[in-house]
Amino acid sequence: MISATSAPSLGAESERTETSHPAAVLATVKRQAARAQRIDTANRIIEAVASCGRRFLSMNSDRQNPEPGARISRFELVNGRLWYVDKWRESRIFVNYDPVCRSGWGWKFSDGGTLLSLVRGLRDYIKGDPLDMRHFGPFADWCCGGDPWGYGADMAVLRAKVEAILKVAA
Repeated sequence: MISATSAPSLGAESERTETSHPAAVLATVKRQAARAQRIDTANRIIEAVASCGRRFLSMNSDRQNPEPGARISRFELVNGRLWYVDKWRESRIFVNYDPVCRSGWGWKFSDGGTLLSLVRGLRDYIKGDPLDMRHFGPFADWCCGGDPWGYGADMAVLRAKVEAILKVAA
């Protein structure tokens, strides 16, 4: 039988203030800086996608005469959480929730499944994984005639832009 006096005090443990080790603080600061840089890189990739071809991920998507200053989708970090802001509704989508199908994001995400896959890839890139360049081609001819995005010759331009952005970020 354990008496009340011999049992370890849980109150004393919970009242203890946590003091962070300087190395842990430095590691946290470095991790946050790397994450902020990756968010900036992902947003520059989104701007590259929105600047050529059919201008996906922007309000100018499929417009003959693009409007200057049109909204572009982007990633944001709010209170330590990563959000994707959709260009159409300007609604935030919490990207760490990853449903099995599109229906979890579907009512907020205004672009199709191919671009949803790209946004998920960018989310994983922000978390620290390498970006899968297969999102940007080249594609096999059996896949929509080798042009699933409908960007034509602009797809090679977009791929070059993305590679340049990633090279600068590295």
